[in-house]
Amino acid sequence: MAQLYNLSEIVGKEYVKKVCRFPFVEEKSTTNLMNLINKPLRGSPKMENGKWKMESEVKDKIKISSYGVLKYVGNVIPENFKRESVLRIIDANLNRCREGLRVVEDGLRFVLNDSFLYKKTREIRHGVDKILRNSYGELIKERDSFDDSGRQMPEISKKVLAGIITANFKRTQESLRVLEEYSKTLFPKAAADFKKWRYAAYNAEKSVYLKYRKFFCKRNVKERTALL
Repeated sequence: MAQLYNLSEIVGKEYVKKVCRFPFVEEKSTTNLMNLINKPLRGSPKMENGKWKMESEVKDKIKISSYGVLKYVGNVIPENFKRESVLRIIDANLNRCREGLRVVEDGLRFVLNDSFLYKKTREIRHGVDKILRNSYGELIKERDSFDDSGRQMPEISKKVLAGIITANFKRTQESLRVLEEYSKTLFPKAAADFKKWRYAAYNAEKSVYLKYRKFFCKRNVKERTALL
């Protein structure tokens, strides 16, 4: 049975009450954490610019093992979201959503020449764009594309149009779900609008698939053949 330790046992209960709750799990051997608990701290919690900071042996990293796997946990996790962080999440997902819809749009418009479905997709993109247009300045102010940890993530290659359209519908739907959830913290009235357009995106994807079913089935056959 794994034994549970609270951060309060390591850095002090008062500090934890103000900053975080975070459980650490150690294997049957409790040597690592017991050493940390019994080791005297170099400092006590301090308030700087409205934030609590701890000068101690466990300030930056706490080494723990779980079933033989070593892990590092950086600093403590705050109970409340920072407004700036939520704005970054919303900004990133608005961009992802609009970009995904534009990719689908252009495939429908220039490759499939389907004006009806193209306009239907464009309507979703315009609808999403209007939701937080008045907060554009606030959102872009917190954008930090250069230091984004996901910037260097590799992209999966797609060789057929059906794969591009499917992937970008999924990208759109996922980003709308993220927008719906995180907007509840800062822009609660916007959550229902994001939900509305998320379901519109589901419906648009179904319409495209049903109309071009042979096209998508052909793509699936190619993918299965490539795996053989």
